[in-house]
Amino acid sequence: ATKDSIQATTTIMVERLKSISFSKKDMRILENSTPYKLPEVIGTTISGKKISLTALGSSNLDFGSYDEKIATVKSGEITPIKQGTVLIKALYKEKTPQKVNAFVASLEVHVLRRRYFPPVYPGP
Repeated sequence: ATKDSIQATTTIMVERLKSISFSKKDMRILENSTPYKLPEVIGTTISGKKISLTALGSSNLDFGSYDEKIATVKSGEITPIKQGTVLIKALYKEKTPQKVNAFVASLEVHVLRRRYFPPVYPGP
C-alpha cells in the first residue's frame, strides 16, 4: 500500500444454526381483533449462542398458518379470524455454499371467543 491509500480486510465469521424456536410456546388472542405481533424467533447456533432472527429482519425467515380459517399470518403479524387452535410455523432457510438447510419452529395459537356483555345502566 502507498502512503495515500488504505487497505483493509474484514473477515466475518458466521456460525451455523442448530435449531430455531419461538420465544413463546403458545399464545392466546381474541377472535376478530386487529393483528397481533408474532413472538420473536430465536436461532440457536451449533456452539449454543442465541440470536434473534426476527431482529435481523432476514428475508430467509418466512411464516405461515396451518389453518387460515382460524388465523392468517403476514409480515410478522397474526390476524385472528375465528375461535379455534392453530399452529403457526416459522421457516428459516440457511444457505451454505454446498446446500440450503431449513429449520422450522411451531407456535400454538389459541383464538378465543370474544365475549360481549350488555352495558349496565344504573337503576332509577
